Amino acid sequence: MSYPSGYLLKLEYALRCFLERDFPYWAYKLAREYVEGYEPRYGSGLIPKSVPMLLEVAEFWCQHYFGQPLGQKFPQALPLLERSGG
Repeated sequence: MSYPSGYLLKLEYALRCFLERDFPYWAYKLAREYVEGYEPRYGSGLIPKSVPMLLEVAEFWCQHYFGQPLGQKFPQALPLLERSGG
């Protein structure tokens, strides 16, 4: 079974989160690689289809740092983010 190079890159970044001292840098790169996409209509970067993945990342860190769901910590922002999804 062959995997696209994006999977291997994400795996490398995830491993570096555990192995390197500069954890925040690698965590950011991993999240960015996971969330960003490409569509001819929008180009590359954060696109409408990125919203669900961005919410997953935000949910993870909200649980990690605040011990509560994203929607509970930031109830005013969540409906706006969900509406902008593609």
